[in-house]
Amino acid sequence: MSMLRENIFFRSTDMTSGFESRGDGNTGLSVKVLASDLDTTAKRGHRTRILRMDPGSDTPEAHTHDYWEEILILEGEMIVQDGADGEKS
Repeated sequence: MSMLRENIFFRSTDMTSGFESRGDGNTGLSVKVLASDLDTTAKRGHRTRILRMDPGSDTPEAHTHDYWEEILILEGEMIVQDGADGEKS
């Protein structure tokens, strides 16, 4: 069964306000939700958000979700380390 997503045409997004802490204790990370119909109880839906990371910040190890998540990198670079040995992939 496919899930239909709302068609959102090009629009301006305020990049200076509306960001919130992720709430997981990791400093330097904030998010702004652009679109969401996520139902965590039913484990379905989607979420599109901007993740803002201060230079030098990092996230916990890679993880999966029960829903579709889009992450957009607008500036800078993201280095992914895979596995407990910290090997870059």
